[in-house]
Amino acid sequence: MPRFSNCDIGIKIEDNVLEEYGTQIIGSTVTSWIASESGKEFEIFFRAEHYPSSLQLIIFVDGMELVNRGYDQRKMGKEITCYGISVDASTVKPFVFSDIIFSSEESAFGSAETGEVGTIRIEVLQVIFTESRDPTYYVPGLSNDPYLKRSRISGARGICLGEQKAFRTKKMTSIPFDPDNPAPVAIFNYIYRPRSMLLAQGIIPTYVPKIEDPLPIPAAMPRDEGKGDIIRRLREQQEQVQRELRELEDLRRLRERQAEIQRELSELEGYE
Repeated sequence: MPRFSNCDIGIKIEDNVLEEYGTQIIGSTVTSWIASESGKEFEIFFRAEHYPSSLQLIIFVDGMELVNRGYDQRKMGKEITCYGISVDASTVKPFVFSDIIFSSEESAFGSAETGEVGTIRIEVLQVIFTESRDPTYYVPGLSNDPYLKRSRISGARGICLGEQKAFRTKKMTSIPFDPDNPAPVAIFNYIYRPRSMLLAQGIIPTYVPKIEDPLPIPAAMPRDEGKGDIIRRLREQQEQVQRELRELEDLRRLRERQAEIQRELSELEGYE
């Protein structure tokens, strides 16, 4: 996500920041597409500068408010991370991307309205914090039942909660920093879909993997690279090529399915 309104924000999987595509800025709202990875935990990182007050991050998943995370004014310029939903003051359940299995009657190319399903939204507000003396924790159920999330037909992936982990949090209550202007100073939307879906929709540009020529093992090993290092490096290159080939195979299947649906529609429309 580009720096916006003195805020840096993004989503990580295994310490790697997800690349963002098709970024649009309208008013105080920034929207980007990201490629979700089924079964992978993800976290949201945030950093801000030059605000005269503390900030509050309200995190929505599929339109459901799940997390309120504080950013104390004294931490201005430092990065914080939201790993998931707080179960209590010392435990969180992490966010996890997961698949939704659709019935044979449902198509990944349906025309249902998506609304906020398949979207992570973070609203940033200026607030004044007061400590909550009797905090209440609520852990919602996140179901990936397609019958509960029919509008996700255009991107068969959801978010669930993983196994709880030890992580200390502190519940705070807040009031608007400026009661006359309590609206968010910035809103960040992430539309998440499988990478193959983003490729099929043209959101991620289609490309042909560049397969580098295998590096021959030299007769005389350089002092700084032994045979084991070369084998490890070649295996990493091989895994990268295999991942890219799988993505292209997913794209091929989606295009074949899309063409099949179009043929069936053309045949049915021909009988009208």
